[in-house]
Amino acid sequence: MSPDGTLVDPYGGQEDLKAGVLRCVGEPKRRFEEDALRILRLVRFYSVLGFSAEKETARAAHEARGLLARVAHERVYAEMNKLLLGENVGETLLTFPDILGVPIPEISPCVGFDQCNYHHCFDVWGHTARAVAAVPPKRELRWTMLFHDLGKPLCRTFDEQGVGHFYGHTAISARMAEDIMARLHFEKVLRDRIRAQLACFDDMFRPERAAIHKEMARFGVETVQNLLYTKQADNAAKTPAGLERAQAPWHEAQKIYDELISEGACCSIHELKISGEDLAALGYRGREIGAVLARLLDEVAAEKLPNKPEALQARAVRLWRSGYARHTIKENETH
Repeated sequence: MSPDGTLVDPYGGQEDLKAGVLRCVGEPKRRFEEDALRILRLVRFYSVLGFSAEKETARAAHEARGLLARVAHERVYAEMNKLLLGENVGETLLTFPDILGVPIPEISPCVGFDQCNYHHCFDVWGHTARAVAAVPPKRELRWTMLFHDLGKPLCRTFDEQGVGHFYGHTAISARMAEDIMARLHFEKVLRDRIRAQLACFDDMFRPERAAIHKEMARFGVETVQNLLYTKQADNAAKTPAGLERAQAPWHEAQKIYDELISEGACCSIHELKISGEDLAALGYRGREIGAVLARLLDEVAAEKLPNKPEALQARAVRLWRSGYARHTIKENETH
């Protein structure tokens, strides 16, 4: 700003903003050498703002990408969190995999890796980029989809027809995710959420009320909602042929999930209309109380038992008479 209040713009920044162009001031190579994080920041702006990268700036960023290896992991992590939430994240991941593969080298083997499977029309990285873009912009979802297929290049096998398979790839991907999260210093809360999503990523269940209710009781309400998001995103990033048929059960599952939420369905022991004190009054002691509460929740989630005080009390009495809790604890001790 000049003394008379006039905006001074010697590098044409206003025009670049209007045109949606990302451009380094001066010589791009020198700017990136001064602070290599600017390379990743360029990628982040590409994702968040949807701007294009000026030709020389983009070329210099690709050429200087190795400098990112010197950047502190915490700074990389901060940029990645913002990058992954961008509206243009899918195109960004497809455009800059070589740059992203420096701080996260597990990405590189996925780029161009042919899945050799009729369910997939994209290579592993092409599928991953589209799956990331297909989930809502929540960090645990975007990171989960970024991680979910990293293990595929390590475990591809072929059947007699030459079709590629990736048995056990989710478990391998989960282990790789643990390494990345430790290296980039993910905070514990986010790490636990991503770990929970990868743990149930391959779960299959019918779009039926009892099946979905049991999933919600097993993994938690939020984790199951995220699971439905990841299922739909994973399908959306595969071969378009047959997509509507593949998505139909998950759309139905989402509908049932929403109904259960609106009804206030019981999905945890704390939501049962019976307490540990109530069970103690019936004669249960110590670990017996936890065992019976878990059993009651299982039956409520399976839609076999209403979450009503009278019904739960009566069922607890029958379990007491059958010796269920005592037998269960003894069996667990022998195992």
